[in-house]
Amino acid sequence: MTTFTKTFTVTDETGAVKTFTHTYRKMDEKTFKHYSQNPLGMDAVVRKEMGIPDNRYYSVQMWSEDECLGVVSVTPNMTRTTNTPKISKSDQPKTE
Repeated sequence: MTTFTKTFTVTDETGAVKTFTHTYRKMDEKTFKHYSQNPLGMDAVVRKEMGIPDNRYYSVQMWSEDECLGVVSVTPNMTRTTNTPKISKSDQPKTE
């Protein structure tokens, strides 16, 4: 995994110029090659290597710009359920 930082400049509706930076995490070439061949099979490896918790969604950029291939982004403000108990009909109380 490598990290890099990009600086962005944005002009808002009032004409004010704002600058911000964002740090990105990027897969190494070997991991990205395996990921592109089998994304679902590499989920556990990507989560471990990138430090992504099990309850978070993430995306991997796949477009052709060399700088962006394999960049991993964790989706903010979205979580997923990982450990919910299964409920089956046999677990329900019987009613007569």
